[in-house]
Amino acid sequence: MTPRVILITDPRWSLERILEVVRALRDRPVIVQHRDKESPLAKLEEDAARIREVARFFVLNAIRPDADEVIDLAFRLGADGVHAKAKTTPLWTSAPAHDDEDLAKPADVLLVSPIFATPGKGEPRGTAALERAGTAIAGKPTPIYALGGIRSEE
Repeated sequence: MTPRVILITDPRWSLERILEVVRALRDRPVIVQHRDKESPLAKLEEDAARIREVARFFVLNAIRPDADEVIDLAFRLGADGVHAKAKTTPLWTSAPAHDDEDLAKPADVLLVSPIFATPGKGEPRGTAALERAGTAIAGKPTPIYALGGIRSEE
């Protein structure tokens, strides 16, 4: 079963804050996606290894210029998966779906975004994007996740 919630780390958070949140969610079915698009690979590896130790389901975001090295790192760390532009590895793979054309990407799950306004993520696509995604993947075993500006009051 694929967890219903994905926690995507924010590079503005300290590693200690990330570990605190991940530990608090350890017994829940949550995917933890570590996203750090700017740190050198050695720093990414150091941080990801610490998060992997406490995460129940750990995914490493490989959407960076050194994607192949990050995917290799995911294997070395025993990650459960990667977040990549498309499925190119036997690891569980989530792929971004920032527009309707992205819905055709091969992946285990698609992350449809941004649903609501999110700083730096472009125009919100609204809930209609989720309806289109549901139609596009009808009959395929590809779960979709809604991302972007989702708050408890929405």
